[in-house]
Amino acid sequence: MDLRFWIERSYDATTLIGVWLLIMTLYFAITRKKVVWLHLTVLVSYCLITSPHGSNWLLDRLESQYPQDKTCLTGTKPQYFILFSGGLYGPPKHKQDLTAINLATHRRLEATIELINLRGNPDDTLLISGGGRHEIKEATLLAHYLRRGLTQPIKLTMEDQSKNTLQAAEHIATLLGKSDQPYCVITSALHMPRTMLALQQKLPSLKAYPVDFRHISGPFSLAGFIPQVTSTSKGFHVLHEYLGLLWYRNNLSSS
Repeated sequence: MDLRFWIERSYDATTLIGVWLLIMTLYFAITRKKVVWLHLTVLVSYCLITSPHGSNWLLDRLESQYPQDKTCLTGTKPQYFILFSGGLYGPPKHKQDLTAINLATHRRLEATIELINLRGNPDDTLLISGGGRHEIKEATLLAHYLRRGLTQPIKLTMEDQSKNTLQAAEHIATLLGKSDQPYCVITSALHMPRTMLALQQKLPSLKAYPVDFRHISGPFSLAGFIPQVTSTSKGFHVLHEYLGLLWYRNNLSSS
């Protein structure tokens, strides 16, 4: 840890909040206040979400659940792929406004293009799932992006009515009907557990093809436990997925 690292931490709001939580926890521990356990829980949770080691550890628990099923890449039989959109930055200005596509969606699209081009099977089918809350549907933008990048022919179909993953699973199941055909699911690795949980209730045979892996393996260091603004975005994406998994499990078990 060099001097520059500590200078950056001195004006990093995420770090300063962590320092304040630590001071308050120590104060309550010294004064033997019962509330110290609550502050300790908040401090540990905050560091898990906002520190490099913490956020990457939580992320790895999600991303390692479903390794890539290599049978999605191989074989001469036609494959059926389901690609999930990862959202937009905002409302598209027109049906070909690719600048509205966010980073997660962009990474999923690039991985899908690489996969389809490698297979080169014109009998493959790709279902693009993404409705969203805007007038121009996400699936429309994704289809345009794919047509620009694919060098191999493929059958494209769309599901553009859903606003979230759970709704997407409902609409996809309605479109596909009852079938024992295996479906290759393409989405970000951290989103795959929630996606599979939603789809497994509707489709019997699924193969996971996670992309957009964000876990970073780095050397162990004390600095890795310090809350940093650069880890906050990753941490809150992970928190969103864990809360989504809890909500889905409760919602699906009661339905």
